Amino acid sequence: GTSGEAHAVAAPMASPDAPWLTGAWSTTALTLCMASHERLGERSPLRLVASHADLLRCIMRFIELIVPDDAPSLAVAIARAAPGQRILLRRGEHHIDCGAALQPLSALPLAIRGEVGAVVRGTLVLGAGGGSIHGVRFDDAGGDCLRCVGGQWLLARLRLRCSHGCALRLSGGAQVTLERCTLGGESEQEMGTSVVVLSAYGSVQEAGIRKTACYALVLRNKARLRCTA
Repeated sequence: GTSGEAHAVAAPMASPDAPWLTGAWSTTALTLCMASHERLGERSPLRLVASHADLLRCIMRFIELIVPDDAPSLAVAIARAAPGQRILLRRGEHHIDCGAALQPLSALPLAIRGEVGAVVRGTLVLGAGGGSIHGVRFDDAGGDCLRCVGGQWLLARLRLRCSHGCALRLSGGAQVTLERCTLGGESEQEMGTSVVVLSAYGSVQEAGIRKTACYALVLRNKARLRCTA
């Protein structure tokens, strides 16, 4: 405008009809898009940097991506995150699809942390980008919990609970530091109540028995592991 006044575009309020707007990342991204729009952001000072994509990405990098507030799954959040941007997992169970367990979800540096009670079920493959994971429990879904095929990784305060394959598998040139992590099967405190049931197919099954991992840790090739107290 010609008046010289600067008006910032207000962030939209979350609503039941737009659940993707509940996270700070989502509201900030939408605000930047609106402020950069030729018509909606006509009087916004952000129009001055609208054409600088690298600057806008830099701004977004410092805003935490929350699952499921800003992304419906961990895989989507990883695909959406900027290099080194922190991803927060809310309390509850987060699933990794079988197809995503075959290769790293990203070649960029990752920073993942979990609220108390955050659980990832499935196999998460970590690649050459490196990064860190803090405060998450991983439960396998018939395979490994974590598989590192490259990069430098800090794994801190993790519970890798495996009952089939391997809790932590390192290969390639992966360099991993473990800090106060627990690897293996279920502890006595984690066991459920043992119940013998008759399935629909006539077989007898026992639920709640203690599950043990085939391997807590496997290192292959030039992978290296460092443990700290």
